[in-house]
Amino acid sequence: MKEGILLDKKSIRIFGTDPKKWSWRDIASDCAGFANARGGHILFGIEDDAAEPPADQRIEPHLPDRLVKGISQHTTNVHVRAEILTHANGGQFIDLEIVPSL
Repeated sequence: MKEGILLDKKSIRIFGTDPKKWSWRDIASDCAGFANARGGHILFGIEDDAAEPPADQRIEPHLPDRLVKGISQHTTNVHVRAEILTHANGGQFIDLEIVPSL
């Protein structure tokens, strides 16, 4: 998985325990950039220098919904879908799909 114009990887550490302290400005900016281009994916839980998530990484089930809701509150006309995926190594990550803007 190589980062480029359609793919970005983000550490899961940006999600602290308090959603009010998440980096919404950075997340919203990245999503708007993808939406204004051709859309794309942000993989939360895979480090920039890694090809896969840690094998023991588990994602809290509520996190994708909270992420989608937060993005909708911090952007205009940016549509996303988020789901938890499990890599072949057993580690979980979030695939955030950003839909291209009209």
